[in-house]
Amino acid sequence: MNFLLDESWQDIKEIAIYGFGKAAQGNIDSFIDQFNVINIIDNNKSYLGKDYRGVSIVNFDTWINDNCGEKIIIIAAGKALHSIKSTLCMAGKKEYIDFTDMDAFVNEWYWRFKGKICIGKVTTSVTTACTFNCQYCNMLMPYYKETKAYSCEMLCKDADMFFTLVDYVTSFVIIGGEPLIYKNLCSYLEYLGNRYGSRIANIQLITNGSILPSKELLNIVQKYNIEIRISDYTLTMPYESRLKKFVDMLENNQIKYIVFKQEEWLDFGFPHEKISMGETKEELREHMLNCHGMCHWLHNGKYYYCSSAWSANECGIFELQEGDYLRLDELVKTPLEGKEALLKFHIGELQHGYMSLCKYCRGFGDANNKTVKAGIQIKREGKSGK
Repeated sequence: MNFLLDESWQDIKEIAIYGFGKAAQGNIDSFIDQFNVINIIDNNKSYLGKDYRGVSIVNFDTWINDNCGEKIIIIAAGKALHSIKSTLCMAGKKEYIDFTDMDAFVNEWYWRFKGKICIGKVTTSVTTACTFNCQYCNMLMPYYKETKAYSCEMLCKDADMFFTLVDYVTSFVIIGGEPLIYKNLCSYLEYLGNRYGSRIANIQLITNGSILPSKELLNIVQKYNIEIRISDYTLTMPYESRLKKFVDMLENNQIKYIVFKQEEWLDFGFPHEKISMGETKEELREHMLNCHGMCHWLHNGKYYYCSSAWSANECGIFELQEGDYLRLDELVKTPLEGKEALLKFHIGELQHGYMSLCKYCRGFGDANNKTVKAGIQIKREGKSGK
């Protein structure tokens, strides 16, 4: 395995977290619990002068002027991650010596220095049915001719195989489609929380808030301290009163939640636009690693490098190659070797060097500067599944 972190990371006790935005909220707690977090760095003016769990939030100029020498872990994704890395490099900081991103840290540090497999984030889908039909959905929901609801038995078996190989997960994310459509959601969350809750820092449920949760669901979410992440599409869809009622129910039941106002999305290009992101193996690998979407995917006994690629294959508009995913049922037969194989795959050591869809998808990286209005609705074709 190709290690990146400098040896000076081995005995770290004090760190600074760079980023207090969408990616950080929900992940930062596990770092505060395990390390002495000196500062949280963020240039958003609304955070300045505040603190989180006793840790001061400061802007970058304040931090750098104080000559703080602690290692920095960046908790951000996509363009925000690349921007922060650029800022640190311009200030004379060196990647993997002075700073690294969260995914790289948890993947390498726990395995190399603690002998444990720690994954920053894994996502799974319980259904491809959705209450909306967004034209530029990165999960490609409009392209499903028939929506699918996955069996609770399959989802639980996936979790069993995954946690045979993985010791700890920072974020275990459950999405759809719209997950509140899924009739076995309570059973699945109960299984996941009861059996593996102690090995997951944060279970997250992503919803658009258009379906009100049942009392049973609220009880389970509260019981396992599940975080509700609400994608707010009220700029394009008229459901303000329903969304407000949804949020009120969460507040009344003291459930943690975050609302993300969806205004603008990146346009990945695929499948509505014919593009090429490179021709050589080297070009496509660089593009894949630059994307850094951190959307690794768990489904039906397989571990996929990319959620969009999984969905493109699932709905039948793209055929993945063998090296685009791992078969967990094979890895669990030899758990020690399987752990290392999964970690190598997770950090981008793929069979072909890159994932096959990368050639046709702009992704989250610097190569994508094309944006579209979020939540534009189009007519759904086909029929709903059972």
